[in-house]
Amino acid sequence: MMSDHIQLEKGQAPWSPTSETNTVSTFHFFTIPLVGLIEQHECLYVYWCVVGHSGPENAWAYARIDKAEDAEELGQSDRATFTERLRRLVAGRVCTFALASDDSGITEWVTLDPPASFDDAYNRGMSELSQKIEEVMAEMESIQEQFGSLRAASTFSLAPSSVL
Repeated sequence: MMSDHIQLEKGQAPWSPTSETNTVSTFHFFTIPLVGLIEQHECLYVYWCVVGHSGPENAWAYARIDKAEDAEELGQSDRATFTERLRRLVAGRVCTFALASDDSGITEWVTLDPPASFDDAYNRGMSELSQKIEEVMAEMESIQEQFGSLRAASTFSLAPSSVL
C-alpha cells in the first residue's frame, strides 16, 4: 500500500504512530525522539516535533520521503545545518499534522495538502484542525435539531405497570 498519507492511531506515541510502525532512525532526541525516520507498509516517513518539545502537549508533523538516503543526511548534519536540511527534505510534500500529549498520545490529526512546509506546518495544521472541529460541531448541532424530541424523551421515566 503506497501512500503519501501516513496512518496514525489515537493513543499511540507520535514517534511510533501505529503498532505496525517500524523505527528506522532517530536523528534528534531530547527526553523523547523529536526527529526521525519511520516505515509503514514499505513507505518511509520523516517525523518531527513541531512545537512542545519539552512540554506535556506537543504538535507533530509527518511527510513521506522516497528513500532512506534522503533522510540520512539529517543524521550527518551539525546543529547549524540540521534545520535547513529538514526544511529542504519535507518541502512541497503532503504533510500530516498531529496533536499529542504525554497522557493520551496522539489525539487528533489532519492532512495538509502540498505545498506543506517545515515552516508553516504548525499554523496550517492548527487552522485546518480548527476548521475540522467547527465542521463536527455544526454536524452535532444539526443532529440535535433534527432529533430534538429524543432529548425530551430521554428525561422520561418509566414506572412499573400494575399487574391485573
